[in-house]
Amino acid sequence: GPFGRVPTFYSSATLTTSNLAQSAATKLLRDSLKPNATADLSRVPNPCLEPGDILRVTYGNGDRDLLQ
Repeated sequence: GPFGRVPTFYSSATLTTSNLAQSAATKLLRDSLKPNATADLSRVPNPCLEPGDILRVTYGNGDRDLLQ
């Protein structure tokens, strides 16, 4: 994102073993990874675009998004 890498901290009294902590860490990581987004866009084709390129999109209502 615009702020670079931002660490996440998590603590829980229920994580009493290494296995529980590893399972929780795996779930937190999986939940934090954003899946690829899809969008229907209308625009003049750009032959320079390749699969995996990141697009900065501004919607009609003014919302902005980065899509890959």
